[in-house]
Amino acid sequence: MLDGAGEPLSPTEIARRLIVTTASVTSLLDTLERRGLVERRADPADRRRLLVAITPPAQDLVRQYVPEVVALQGTVMNGISEEDRQQLIAVLTRIREAIAAVP
Repeated sequence: MLDGAGEPLSPTEIARRLIVTTASVTSLLDTLERRGLVERRADPADRRRLLVAITPPAQDLVRQYVPEVVALQGTVMNGISEEDRQQLIAVLTRIREAIAAVP
C-alpha cells in the first residue's frame, strides 16, 4: 500500500486504508521498521506528526513478489464467473461502507 501511495503516509491514513485500528498499524509498523522495510519520519509540514515511508529494500520485495501474487489471483479468479465476481464486489463494497459508517 505504501509503495502504491507515491508518498509517505501517516499511521492514521494507513489504518484507514487497511480498515484496521491505529493500534494494529502501530504494531505492524514496529515490526516492519525493525526489519528495515519502512521508516518513520517527522512530517515537514507539522513536526508533531509522523509519516511512514517504504524503504528501497521493501520496494525491491514488492517488485519481486507482486507479479507472483497477481498471477496467483488470476489463476484463482479464472474459476469464478463474471456474475459471481460482480456479486462479490457488491458484497465487499457494502461491508466496507458498513465498516466506514461505524463511529
